[in-house]
Amino acid sequence: MPDFSGHLRQLVEKMLLHRGRRGASCRVFAPGGGNRAYTVILEESGIREQFFIDNKHVEQFAESGNDQYVQTYIRSGIHNLDRLVTKKKTARGR
Repeated sequence: MPDFSGHLRQLVEKMLLHRGRRGASCRVFAPGGGNRAYTVILEESGIREQFFIDNKHVEQFAESGNDQYVQTYIRSGIHNLDRLVTKKKTARGR
């Protein structure tokens, strides 16, 4: 089974930049053992958001070049990261 984590990481970083999250970092781990999903970890300001993308969707993305197969997962993860970072900044201001 080929590893498409590099392709996925590039897409996530592109979407992070598009959302203005220049301080965020991204790590992608290929499925291992019995796990059939790619693990994506986003980090910003000490906040970490982890989500999973099914291997089948990542393979379809890598083979076709159509990022719609994985965009929903990534947008959801970035949205959750945005929410957590904003919540942390708001809590500091109190």
